[in-house]
Amino acid sequence: MRRRLPSTRFIYFTLFLVGVLALFPLYSHYKQAAAPVPPGVRLGGVDVTGLKTVEEIRAHLDPIYHDLIGVRFQNRLFMLDPDDFGFQVDFDQMVADAERYLAGWEFVDIAVREAIGLPQQVRNVPVRYTIDEARLRAWVEELALQLNTAPIAARVVDAEANADAPATPTPVYPATVPQPRRGLQWTPGAPGYEIDVDASVARILAGLTSHSAREVELAAREIPPPMPTMRDLEPQLTRLLDDYPAFTAVSIIDLPHGESAHVDGDAAFSAMAVLRVALAAAVMEKLRTAWPQKIPKLNRSVSGSTWRWAKTPTRRPTRR
Repeated sequence: MRRRLPSTRFIYFTLFLVGVLALFPLYSHYKQAAAPVPPGVRLGGVDVTGLKTVEEIRAHLDPIYHDLIGVRFQNRLFMLDPDDFGFQVDFDQMVADAERYLAGWEFVDIAVREAIGLPQQVRNVPVRYTIDEARLRAWVEELALQLNTAPIAARVVDAEANADAPATPTPVYPATVPQPRRGLQWTPGAPGYEIDVDASVARILAGLTSHSAREVELAAREIPPPMPTMRDLEPQLTRLLDDYPAFTAVSIIDLPHGESAHVDGDAAFSAMAVLRVALAAAVMEKLRTAWPQKIPKLNRSVSGSTWRWAKTPTRRPTRR
């Protein structure tokens, strides 16, 4: 009687089972060799492969996280010492977080890649730390009091005092007529800045837990400069008319907004001169209320630095 041989399927299954059982000692040996932090796992972004104890990892990383960091705002730099705020890194907890990659399919992936020579997939363990955040916030708030700046509104300077202003021809006046100013020029305002305390604290914490970026920029909100108003225009008109050879009163009306500026509006003039000003004001008020669709066109005609205004010159009163 011939003896029956085992089937091919049974032979393959037996070989597979023997291979799997043979891998268990290798698996256990590699797991011990890879502990406590397996290849490809970073602690706070730092590769600690080859360091086998928490003490070795602490000795390697602790000086990095206790180094001073720079806190910058524009062209000013402030140095922050982590020890002043009780900053401590919990390396025991970080190593415990890394040990979870020594089990399951993630460690199988690490072991297979290591066995066949493939590059490891990078897995990062975040920095675990403690800090006195209230003290850090108070430090940022105190810094904000020094750095917060209010916006500067647009202002007027004499064109003659501006060295960059283009040269303009000077008209020839009789010797008895005072020489007028060359004119006035508006200089743009400057924005203000307000430190965003919450966002700045978050940036500093990110810098404290970084092994490379040890300088952070404070977060700030920009405050745009206010637009000049008619109240800003009135003193500039007074300066402009100081050297005019005749006594002059000026009234300007902003048609879209209804604002006005007046210079020497309480001066007494002849009846005809007063009537002309009243008529001009009435016409402008009529344009603003009756034809609003034409106001944008009128507004464009007086945009920029061109101001259309009525002057009513008279002879200066003579003293007796």
